[in-house]
Amino acid sequence: MIKRRIKHDLFKTLIIISFILLKLVFGQQQQENQKQEKNSTATITTNFIRFDRINNNVKHISRDDLLDNENNLIYVSNDVDIKYWTSEQKQALQKEMEDLVYSSAYLEEANENDFNYYYKSLLSDEERQYYDIFSGNVTKNPPESTVTIDFNANTDNKTLFIEQNNEFSVKLYTVLIFENPEIWWYGDYSRTIYNGKKVTSEPLSYSFPVKYNLFPEGSKFSGYTPSKVVLINKRIEEVKNRIMAEIERLNLTTDYAKLRYIHDYLVIKNVYTLEENIRHIRTLYGSLVEDRCVCEAYAEAFQYLARQYNINVISAISSTHKWNFVQMTVGEEKKWYIVDVTWDDPGIANEGHPPSGSDKNLGLQYFITGRTAYKTDKAKKSHTLVFNNYNSNYTVIEYPTIEESDYQTNDAEKNEIKVELFKESILSLKSKSIRY
Repeated sequence: MIKRRIKHDLFKTLIIISFILLKLVFGQQQQENQKQEKNSTATITTNFIRFDRINNNVKHISRDDLLDNENNLIYVSNDVDIKYWTSEQKQALQKEMEDLVYSSAYLEEANENDFNYYYKSLLSDEERQYYDIFSGNVTKNPPESTVTIDFNANTDNKTLFIEQNNEFSVKLYTVLIFENPEIWWYGDYSRTIYNGKKVTSEPLSYSFPVKYNLFPEGSKFSGYTPSKVVLINKRIEEVKNRIMAEIERLNLTTDYAKLRYIHDYLVIKNVYTLEENIRHIRTLYGSLVEDRCVCEAYAEAFQYLARQYNINVISAISSTHKWNFVQMTVGEEKKWYIVDVTWDDPGIANEGHPPSGSDKNLGLQYFITGRTAYKTDKAKKSHTLVFNNYNSNYTVIEYPTIEESDYQTNDAEKNEIKVELFKESILSLKSKSIRY
């Protein structure tokens, strides 16, 4: 009896020990699986959108068509262009960016590229294909308001797909906005993501339809019809042509002289205003046609006009300000400098004396300058860079390296600068401005 009990106790003990050992082994295996799953997720996050058959997957569909699939939607978002944020939102972002180590207005390490569309050059080949789809869509005459694309993903994880598509969309739209100031009506956008469908099992492939609305309800220009957009574009084109005709008449041949004329034109012609009831104060239409605007319009108009001469000018933003970087040829090299047309407006630099829109005391302190011009606390605060156009969650763009010192003009450039002649020409154009 005692022997049988001992055997029974030993058997129970062996079972308990075996259970503990199995639990330990299973626990280690579970940890290993979690590590592998984590690594797998990282791989999926990096590579899980496949860009095959892009052109075949683009669909232009109406709202009515999508209503049939309303029950299938899994995510809806609305991203607002930073220039249309409230003052409180902008200040909060500025504080957040100031707390980040990398948020310097004088970024000294970034990708260098001579490509004339700097931000587009940061995109991968696959991303550029999507960029071209959206660019072609919004630049049609008249522009289309929606585009739906089937994204092929190698996962059925909806949360994973949504997160990846969030970052992808922010990057795509940021580059599109930064590279194309002429699509002034474009900025805010909404997305509706629908349930994915299995395409293949081996390898695993799911197709997620994503509808982009380029004129979402409540956005700045949501009430504009395509024909109104076309009409406004025509007015912008008319002003641009008059400016270019003057530059040709003055026989300006160097990039420096052309940039100087554009800079002086925008400062003399525009009145800086924060009247938010004026719809276009933050677009190049406000700067070129209505002559009343803020920093976004100065910077976007400067970029738009400079691009007509294939001069590599890009925009840069903080949470509260927008200005430009310009690439100049120095000897055999191409170097980047800063242009801040807004800060060169006399009314801004001198606290309203003389008033904005004047040809008196035309500022040049921030025209093709190096980083040394922006060492004051005020300049640093206003020029703390933001790395995407919609939020601080993703770093989707990089800025070029800016030279420490100001650009030095050569003799050919100096000879083309006729300050009084420029003023006379600009005032003549200003007097002939058409009021719509």
